Amino acid sequence: MGLDRQDHMLTIHDLTVEKITSDALKEKIPELYSLRDVPQHNQWHNGTTVFAHSLAVMKGLQEIREKLPQPILGQISEKVKKYSWDDLLTLAALFHDIGKPETFAPFGEETKFPGHEAKGSEKARKILEQFDLDEPEKEIVVELIGRHGDIHLITSPENLSRDEQLAALREESPHIGVCLLLIGMADTLGSDLGTLHQEEFQDRIACYRRELGLR
Repeated sequence: MGLDRQDHMLTIHDLTVEKITSDALKEKIPELYSLRDVPQHNQWHNGTTVFAHSLAVMKGLQEIREKLPQPILGQISEKVKKYSWDDLLTLAALFHDIGKPETFAPFGEETKFPGHEAKGSEKARKILEQFDLDEPEKEIVVELIGRHGDIHLITSPENLSRDEQLAALREESPHIGVCLLLIGMADTLGSDLGTLHQEEFQDRIACYRRELGLR
C-alpha cells in the first residue's frame, strides 16, 4: 500500500533496508529509485548502480557505527533538534549520490558525474521537505551531501597535505568533520575500489581508521 503524500511525513526511522528494497517508499521518494537506472563504470565502481551503492553505504555506516570508540559514538549520538547527528548521517548516506542521474557524463568507457555533490544538495533539499526534520537538521544533511566529495579529495594518498587538512576539518566543525569521515569511509567500503585499486583502497581505509580511532 502506498504512502499518502499529504497525510504522512516520513521519519528517518522509516528508512530501513527492508522498506527501501521492497519498494515501500517508491511513491514517496521516486528520486531514490531512479538510481537503479544509473550504472557506474569508473575508478571506484565496476558497473554497480547508484542505487545498490547507496544501500551499501547505508549498511556500511551501520557496521562502522558498531565498532566506533565511545567518544566518537557519544559525539554523533548528541541531539541536534529532534534527531541525533547519527540519525542525520543515515539520511546523508542514503542520498549522498542522489545528484548523479542529472550529472551522468559518459567519458569513453567510463561514466563520470561532475558536480553531483552540488546537484545532490539541491535535490536533497526538496526531498527533505517530506521528512519531519527541523530546519537546522535539514541544513546539516544538505551540507554533508554537498561536501562528501571533499573528504575523498582530502584522504587521497596523493594529497601531501592530508594530515593538515584533516586537522583543519575537525577544528572547523568537530561534528561535521566526524560525519564526513564516517560517510567517506562507508562510501569507500561500499565501492569497488578494493577490487579495482587495492593499494589505494587500503591506504584510504587505514586513514579513516586512524582518524576515527578504530582498532
